[in-house]
Amino acid sequence: MDKNTKQLKNLDEIYKSIKSYGYYQMFFLAVMQYGCWIEAGNRAVESLGRLIPTYKCFDKNLEFELNSTQIHLNASNACRLIRACQNLTLEKAWTSLYEEFEWFCESDTLKSTLPSLLPFAGLLSFVIAGHVSDYLGIPLLFIKLLKLEESPRFLIQKQKYAEAAMVLNRIAKFNGFKHVYFTQVDLQEIQISTKCKQECKKKYSILYLFSCSTLSLYAISQIFTGFTINIVGGAIFSNFQDLVLCPFVNMGLLGLLRLWTPFVGVALENGSKCFGRKKLMVVSQGMVALCFVIMFIIDFLQLDEKLRIVGTISALLGHALETGIVWIAYKLYSTELFPTVIRTIALTTFSSTSLLGTILSPQLVYLKRYWHPTPFFVAAISAVLSAILSGLVLPETKFMALPDTIDEGMK
Repeated sequence: MDKNTKQLKNLDEIYKSIKSYGYYQMFFLAVMQYGCWIEAGNRAVESLGRLIPTYKCFDKNLEFELNSTQIHLNASNACRLIRACQNLTLEKAWTSLYEEFEWFCESDTLKSTLPSLLPFAGLLSFVIAGHVSDYLGIPLLFIKLLKLEESPRFLIQKQKYAEAAMVLNRIAKFNGFKHVYFTQVDLQEIQISTKCKQECKKKYSILYLFSCSTLSLYAISQIFTGFTINIVGGAIFSNFQDLVLCPFVNMGLLGLLRLWTPFVGVALENGSKCFGRKKLMVVSQGMVALCFVIMFIIDFLQLDEKLRIVGTISALLGHALETGIVWIAYKLYSTELFPTVIRTIALTTFSSTSLLGTILSPQLVYLKRYWHPTPFFVAAISAVLSAILSGLVLPETKFMALPDTIDEGMK
């Protein structure tokens, strides 16, 4: 350690000394964004695959026109008419799953149940991944090939000081700080705490997220926010046909509206001392709630096409804020509220519980046949409650050192 880093007392100071947002962090961001392409493709297919075309029949003894709303209200009758028609034409954006496989002919119960069952596959895998990662780190060789490093904090936990020093040196070099050099002895000297040496040998589980009232309240708030993020996503992606613009325009707008969110996060992190995690969470979640309240009112009052365009843009903006800014605050809180020894368990547990929103979303679309604004109403209420809960429960964590032990997390 050179003379400029001799006085560093913890890892947070070390990270700051080698640039918190340097080339390595930007590289990591690029890799993560690339990894999101598959999810983006899945979302597009999932949403566009649900589109129902408008069917027009011109038989001599049978003429009708059925749009998506009419088919939703009485799918069995629509199925009977469409199958009976000989001269059938379709107005469509593209060939969807509903059209190709006549999915609308299936019962509404089956159509809502199947999408609700799919997320169960992810519930167990998230929990297992969190426990494995907190015990073993990142056990994936290809990650190393991409030059992504193991967490130095995790390595120090496991008393692998030499490995932690090498990782920090590589990150420093990546960020252009070639003169900075850490050794095994340096990291032993700034060991987080004596108690951590004992705690880090223990094996932790999901139960430690609820080991005290403080952590329990944090966990409940995070669980509800994760649930809300997926409910908002479901209100859009499982309900895409309720948006009045062209489906491809809507999909493009979703992408464009999300492009700016990482830059806002970085700007707020580096340029504002008063706008911390709590304001970021509460304000952005409140804006999401407002956006979906607007869409709900327009849908509930069945207002005209021009106002439905306003509602559509409002809903798209709300989704962009929820999956962009709120998601950033949600993940930041997951890493900053919970101690290092259970940090990955916390992250993956909340990823698992957020799937409850994914499971519920198709049921909201099913309930739409009884009360059309249901998806937007639930999204709005969930966002309001999430903002209130976050404001009441969560502390400000910006500029605060990350907790590394259960005792530190309880303070």
